[in-house]
Amino acid sequence: MDTDHKTFGFRAYDPSRMAIKKNSYRIEWQIETISKNAILKGDKSIGFDLDGIHFEHWDFNLNDAWVGNRWIATSNIEEQNFKKAVNVFYHKLGGIIPIISFVSQCYVDFVNQPYLVIKKEADLAYFRNTNERRDSGLMFCEKELKALELLFAKKSVPEEFFLYWNDAVNTIGYSAKLLIMFSALEALVKHKMGTSWSQSNLRNDYREKIIGKKLLEIFYAPGHPNDGLRNRLNHGEYLSGKDIDKNYVHLMHKKILRYFNNKVIKKNLITVDIKNPQRHILPRKRSESKGLIKCKLGPDCITLKELLASIDQKNNLLDQKKYEYVSSSFLKGY
Repeated sequence: MDTDHKTFGFRAYDPSRMAIKKNSYRIEWQIETISKNAILKGDKSIGFDLDGIHFEHWDFNLNDAWVGNRWIATSNIEEQNFKKAVNVFYHKLGGIIPIISFVSQCYVDFVNQPYLVIKKEADLAYFRNTNERRDSGLMFCEKELKALELLFAKKSVPEEFFLYWNDAVNTIGYSAKLLIMFSALEALVKHKMGTSWSQSNLRNDYREKIIGKKLLEIFYAPGHPNDGLRNRLNHGEYLSGKDIDKNYVHLMHKKILRYFNNKVIKKNLITVDIKNPQRHILPRKRSESKGLIKCKLGPDCITLKELLASIDQKNNLLDQKKYEYVSSSFLKGY
């Protein structure tokens, strides 16, 4: 009698039965850049493929050439659900886009751009749209004027601090802001404590007075300086998961403004609790809407280009004659 444990008393072991079922998803993602994707074949723009993703200029024709400042990235991803598919696609783009920026010598962004996820053999699609919003201005009133006059008259704050801080405010990228703000903080510390190695502990004491003990531990890690965020960014280690749980730009911004109110001008003249500090004249991309959509004309009409072209720019709404949002309850299992 066959006593093989794989067959005796139960069905033979079949590895395929243990495999996790995966779905097929087509993902279309907008990329914003002033670089022109000029990979051509004859008079047609064909783009290029890298790591399973196809990159092509958003719109090209012989009369107008490369229209607009957009590319489109597309790929087919096999995953258990749409969230995992988006995660795979996102991390692939994250490995490619910075290199495109370096080689093209142009601004490139994909993080804050619209994308579409289409599940094979489904009549629904997941759509994340973003819209540009400009920051509203902040009032420069009597309190701000008084703070300006006091700071202009003081010699205890080095000019380098304000130069760095102005650069930080004018910068958009998160890691770039942090690095410049660290330099602004160091300008304060250097002016007060000097650069002698024997003063290193005293410099940390002074930093703590400005940004507090908790941020000092995160940024400088006294006793283990190589673990500090400032040191890691300065020495080629990019932001990790533990570094993006909190907005350290906003936290440091508030700490330094509070220090200036309390210790430098000694009056509560600079408003600390500003929503969205370091406001910029350039528009920012912000997520406006996301969810499942259905095309009333059939599933074949759902493409990212069609969707974005149908949006009423004034109200940022899809063409309701053609598309409709579907209850989020359908997300389960999508």
